Amino acid sequence: MGTDGICACGCGQTTSVWKRSQRSLGRVKGEHSEYVNGHRKRTRNVVDGKLRCGDCGEWKPLADFYSNPNGGHLGKAHYCKPCQNARSRWSHIRIRYGVTKAQYEEILGRQGGVCAICKEPPTKLLGVDHCHDSMQVRGLLCDNCNSGIGRLGDNAGRVRRALAYLEGG
Repeated sequence: MGTDGICACGCGQTTSVWKRSQRSLGRVKGEHSEYVNGHRKRTRNVVDGKLRCGDCGEWKPLADFYSNPNGGHLGKAHYCKPCQNARSRWSHIRIRYGVTKAQYEEILGRQGGVCAICKEPPTKLLGVDHCHDSMQVRGLLCDNCNSGIGRLGDNAGRVRRALAYLEGG
């Protein structure tokens, strides 16, 4: 049981030596413990130098996880980078616009799965377009359309004049 002195969770740290025997717990004075204190929980998610993502459940190399110096598994985040990025994005949308993932998907469904202006299918998550005065969500837009109306100051008159200009009038 952990006699090599290396933590069984895979972190590579040296385990402590038992200072006294406790036969009922299988501890013998002078032998190394199996785990560094607090590492026993880690073993359920660490196998062959890979971590299991707490979101998608896939086993991935340590490099596929952001560093988390405040704990986690081997100083890594609990979620792989793609899952962590998606979680951060949804959290931002919920906090900033008050739109949950389910509400976002409902709006996207009403729009037919495309940008509300150009009607192109998204290559990434569409931005939440909203009135800057009331914070009322208007729809979901691609980056180009969202930037376009933003640069026109979300002003319908400017948008109409831009349209007239483009149509040669």
